[in-house]
Amino acid sequence: TGQQVGLARELLTDQMAIAALQPELCPEAAMRLAALADDARRGRLPAEAALLAQLASSMVFSGEPARQVREVASAAVRGISDDTFYGITTGSVVLALIHIDALDLAGPPVEATMERARRAGSLIGTGFASDWRAMLHYHRGELDQAIAAAGDTVEVCQAGWDLCLPWVVSLLARAHIDRGDLRAAAETLRLCEGTPEPGQAGALLLEARGHLALARGQEAEALASLEAAGALAAVGDQTAPPTMLPWRSAAALAAARLGQRERAAALAAAELAQARRIGARRTLGVALRAAGLITGGRAGLELLAEAVAVLERSPAGLERARAMTDLGAAYRRAGQLPAARETLRHAWQAAQDFGAVPLASRAGEELRTAGGRRRSPRRHADPATLTPAEQRVAQLVAEGLGTPESAATLYVSAKTIEWHLEHVYRKLAIRSRRQLPTALSRDDGSHIGAHADHTRRPRTPER
Repeated sequence: TGQQVGLARELLTDQMAIAALQPELCPEAAMRLAALADDARRGRLPAEAALLAQLASSMVFSGEPARQVREVASAAVRGISDDTFYGITTGSVVLALIHIDALDLAGPPVEATMERARRAGSLIGTGFASDWRAMLHYHRGELDQAIAAAGDTVEVCQAGWDLCLPWVVSLLARAHIDRGDLRAAAETLRLCEGTPEPGQAGALLLEARGHLALARGQEAEALASLEAAGALAAVGDQTAPPTMLPWRSAAALAAARLGQRERAAALAAAELAQARRIGARRTLGVALRAAGLITGGRAGLELLAEAVAVLERSPAGLERARAMTDLGAAYRRAGQLPAARETLRHAWQAAQDFGAVPLASRAGEELRTAGGRRRSPRRHADPATLTPAEQRVAQLVAEGLGTPESAATLYVSAKTIEWHLEHVYRKLAIRSRRQLPTALSRDDGSHIGAHADHTRRPRTPER
């Protein structure tokens, strides 16, 4: 009967939600999702938003093309009205969107989930939403904001619910590495000491440890950790796609530094082939950058130029700055000094803006070697330099709200408010809350949204 069919679909939806948390409890869930994926390829999507969300997540892990995942995920976002399953259903579609670089679609459901969780007093929902916020910030390259949001998630985990602790710890460690704070990264990873648990969460921890070792110049340890991450994330004979775990690109760089050129080339080529098939811009840009560095010469320069071109159409600003730094260095080595100086100058400024200290240092040194001069860092006395999160905090505090009230309004912790205020004060060259109204009055509103594009560079000169 129709009632029985409806009940069966509802039970399937709940089973998929449980499988998202504990896959080993529902081994048949993969088969059911595979059947739904086959239907989706024929243009037949399930009506239930929750099933669409789980399907989108499954398609990402299976390495389906990003455009197909976006179609399913978009339908899920439109259909989710009130996620009562602790936000887990929303989380499935949010993570799918983040992994395929569709950050524009991922933001609104994250904020809606946070608002529902706060209203309901749901610790689990709050933990999920703050974790997704951290991921959104990190994928945009907003390191300070990612660290602040991840800190909120860690606080929730330490309050007694730590299901997403490995996920947020790996992200927080990566953000600290990009900021150049290797000590903080190591301390963060100690929150999940011991043998990594199987599956994606454990693989992400191993990947973060690999990146930390790479930053420390411990290439052999880095390569071992990264390859272990790839093995841990595999399901049967299916390896995790680079949208979920781009371990091969980092492993290729570690192998190259160890002099293992053939191994490095094989790793880079394998990731690039997958990334081209999937078509997610951030993932493809990362793979192209690694392949360009490994290949070298004119062919490598062309791959790096392609990486920059792909990432210019992506919200992944820090990855774009990374690729621009390597492209500028390749131009310098090829004797194309005008192109090198232009590219490196924009890369250096972008890295400065993101707070990526090691990258800024390297881009600046390459620029100096290419005969260029680093312009003085932008004077941070203009509200146009504030990120959207910093703008919201600054406006609330300028209106007279205290830290607790601002935290409640924005659904973040008091610690996060203070974190943002510290950066607001530095950027606006002020020292106290009393100075905020005057400092913000310098703004004419023209900066809204401008920060998202500050790494886009002018057209590269002809080679």
